[in-house]
Amino acid sequence: MHACWYQQDLIRSPRLKQEEIEMNQQDDASTSSQIVDPYFTDQHGDDLNDDDEQDVQDPLERKRTAHSIAEQKRRDAIKKGFEDLQTLLPTLRNSSNAGQKHSKAIILQRAVEYLQYLTEDRRKLHEQLDQFRKEVMALEIMKTNYEQIARVHNQPQQESGITDEEQFDAVKLGLG
Repeated sequence: MHACWYQQDLIRSPRLKQEEIEMNQQDDASTSSQIVDPYFTDQHGDDLNDDDEQDVQDPLERKRTAHSIAEQKRRDAIKKGFEDLQTLLPTLRNSSNAGQKHSKAIILQRAVEYLQYLTEDRRKLHEQLDQFRKEVMALEIMKTNYEQIARVHNQPQQESGITDEEQFDAVKLGLG
């Protein structure tokens, strides 16, 4: 079992005690010549007004610094977003390659116009697709009818009393 600090003091030799006392007096003399102002020094006595980097910053200053860094990142992200948007817009693409800078309002206005154009173009393409589908259905019906006519003509002629011309007109009227 180890002795406590006060018990170790009693055990030490008188010569060691004297050396410790002298060292403490020297330390006291060197620190007493310096004036330590708690408002301008940190816990180690280092001057806080120095331009040196501080290990311990004021919490409010740390908060400000963190906020400034976050705000700068946000502004950079917005700037990059506008630059990317400018390169995506066909009306601004050529001018951005030439190094021409447009205001954010112009970039947003052109983006809205381009989105409206794309929306209208998509609507027209859907209408055209619907029209093509209707045409395909009509052509499939015509194909089916022509196949029926071809089967009738390939079969031996029966005396039905209807001429080929009349049959064709009947098919044509059914499609028209």
